[in-house]
Amino acid sequence: MVICSATAFIVLLAPKSTISGLSGMALFQAAMSHHLDGFGALFVVILMFFFCISTILAVAFYGRSAVNFIHESKYLNIVYQAILILMIYIGGIKQDVFIWSLADFGLGIMTVINILVIIPIAKPALDSLRDYEKSLK
Repeated sequence: MVICSATAFIVLLAPKSTISGLSGMALFQAAMSHHLDGFGALFVVILMFFFCISTILAVAFYGRSAVNFIHESKYLNIVYQAILILMIYIGGIKQDVFIWSLADFGLGIMTVINILVIIPIAKPALDSLRDYEKSLK
C-alpha cells in the first residue's frame, strides 16, 4: 500500500508535459527522471533489481519449505531447484504476457490454497489466542 501510494504521488507530482503519452514503466521512469534530475531511470533500474532479487529469494524459500513439508526427499528438492532455475531463466529472457499470467496464476492458486487451509483452523487458533490473552491478564 505504501509503495503503491508513493508511486502514485511520484507520477502525480510530475508535470504533465513530462509524462504525457507514456504508460507503465516508461511513465514511472519519466516521473522519477524529473524528480531526480535525470537519475530517475537509473534509480528505477536499481530498485527493480533489488525487488526482483528479494522476490526470487522469497519465492524460492517458500517453495522449498512447501516441498520439504510435502516430503523430505533430497531428490524432490533437487527437482524443485532445477525447475526454479529454469523458471527464473525463462522469466528473465522471455518478456511475454504468458509469463506474467503464469506468475499471477501461481499466486492465485497459492492464495486459494492458503484460504482453504486457514478457514478450518481459524476457530481453534482464535480460541488459543483468547486463552493466551487471558493468561497475560
